[in-house]
Amino acid sequence: MDGQLYPLEVTWRRAVAVWWSLAWRLILFSALTAAIAAVAVGLLLVLIGRRDLADPILKILPYVTSVPVSIAVVRRVLRRNFRDFSIRLVSRVELG
Repeated sequence: MDGQLYPLEVTWRRAVAVWWSLAWRLILFSALTAAIAAVAVGLLLVLIGRRDLADPILKILPYVTSVPVSIAVVRRVLRRNFRDFSIRLVSRVELG
């Protein structure tokens, strides 16, 4: 390759490929992170004798943990090479 960027049409196939790459990672890693955090927080609350706080904390925990997970997943997908394309961020400002 000569280092040039060649714009590609945003087809449904490419859109689905990017969506699926995001979706399965978000679901899997968010669920795993929330489960691990729930066990850790649950154990901590039992150890400090505050089981009464478990319900409200465990209700919001998946939302709180999913934010950093989703940012990490988006970053990973942006760096991924798909079969016939990759996603590149291009400056809208001309340098030079």
